[in-house]
Amino acid sequence: MLAKAAESSEHVQGRLALKREFESRGYTNVKSPADQIRDMIPDVEGINPAGNKVYGEAKLCEDFPDNDTKDQLRKYGTQLPTGTKIQLAVPSACRASVEGTIIGWGLDGIVQVVGL
Repeated sequence: MLAKAAESSEHVQGRLALKREFESRGYTNVKSPADQIRDMIPDVEGINPAGNKVYGEAKLCEDFPDNDTKDQLRKYGTQLPTGTKIQLAVPSACRASVEGTIIGWGLDGIVQVVGL
């Protein structure tokens, strides 16, 4: 099992905000951090009202356009179950630029950016 690096307080705040967002949308079985899938541990998981598992990842503005972030999101897109969407929570201040980066990376069909 791979351990995640120590979280910054800003990341913890983002992760918990994303967990609350999942709960406010009526998602059930919300966990933060998510259960391990292969060698990945997303920040949040839950079941949406349609019964589909949704994973979430919280990032800071300075995480973009970092190649580590790109590689992580691509890995989630290729190794999570087919059809799984990733909710990417970022501060509202950088949402538009992050959305552009996600499109540029070709991940817009897999990753949905949420401003918090």
